[in-house]
Amino acid sequence: MDRFLLVIFGFSLIAGPVFGGNIPVALTAEKPWRTVEGGGYSVPIPANEWSGFLIGKARMQAGTVYRLDWESRISGKAATPDMLLFYRDPGERRELHSGNGSWNSQSSYYFADRTGELEFRFYFNPGPAGEAAIRNLTIQEVRPEQLSENLLPDGDWESGNTMPGNWRPMTGGGKAEIVTVTDFFAGSKALMLTPSPQQRANLFSLYMPMMPGGTATMTFWAKGSGDLPLSAAIDGISPRTHHGKHFYKTETFKVTADWKEFTLTTAIPDDFDAWPDLKERLAKLRFTLPPDGEGCVWIDNVSFTCN
Repeated sequence: MDRFLLVIFGFSLIAGPVFGGNIPVALTAEKPWRTVEGGGYSVPIPANEWSGFLIGKARMQAGTVYRLDWESRISGKAATPDMLLFYRDPGERRELHSGNGSWNSQSSYYFADRTGELEFRFYFNPGPAGEAAIRNLTIQEVRPEQLSENLLPDGDWESGNTMPGNWRPMTGGGKAEIVTVTDFFAGSKALMLTPSPQQRANLFSLYMPMMPGGTATMTFWAKGSGDLPLSAAIDGISPRTHHGKHFYKTETFKVTADWKEFTLTTAIPDDFDAWPDLKERLAKLRFTLPPDGEGCVWIDNVSFTCN
C-alpha cells in the first residue's frame, strides 16, 4: 500500500497508510502535560496520582469510520504504566495502550454513529510513576472501498516498533515480543508468542472495522518450535459494554516447524437485535497458545479485511 500523510501536530512528514485524508483536530494539554520542542506533548506521571489529560476534539460524520494514529514513548520507574485513550461520547469507550522507552506507532479505529464533535483524551490512571510522550497524531477517514484493504497496522512488524504496539495480552501467562528472523520470505521481523508452563498465552489486537452483512477475513503466516496448536479468532464483542449474543469466529490451526499461511473467514451477521454489539462495527483479532514449557510460535504478515 502507498504510504504518505501529513502530521497534524509536529513539523515533519511521517509514513502511514493513506485513507481518506486527514481530519482537523484541536489539541489541549492540561497540566502537567506540556508541549515539547519539535512538536508533540510529554507528561511526567506522578506516583499514585492522576496525570491530567491531553484532550483532542474533531468533527465526525455519522456512518463513517476513522483511524487515529500516533507515536508514544512510555517509561516507568517501577513498572511501565498503561496509557488510556478515552472516547468521551455517550458510550464512554476506553482503551489501554502499552509502551516502553522507545517510540512506537499505535492506532485506534472509531465508528461515528452521529454527526458532531468527538472529544477524546489521553491520560494515565493513578499507579506507577513514569514519563510519557506523544507525537505525530493524525485522524484519517476510512472510505468504504478501503475496508477490503489490510486494516491492521504493522502486521508485518517492520515499522520499527520495538514492541507489538497495537496488541495487548489477555489474562494468562507467557509473552509476546518482536524478534529478528532470517528464514521468512519477506522482511526480517516476526512476532514470537511464548506461553508459560502453567498458563496459556493470549494476545488480542486493536479493534478494527467490521461491517455487518459483510465478510471478515484474517490471514497470517506462522511456524512453531514444533507441532503446536495455535488458535486464531475474530471477536466482535463490544469495546464498551457487552449485550446480547457474543459474535466470534475461532479456529485452531496446527503449526509446524515450517512457515505456512493460514486463513480465518466469517460472514458477519446484520441482525442487531440478536447481536447488538455489532452496532459498534468493530472487531479484534486474537491468538491463543496453550501452556507449554518449551514451545513457541512465530507469527508474521497478519492482515484483516472486511468486504
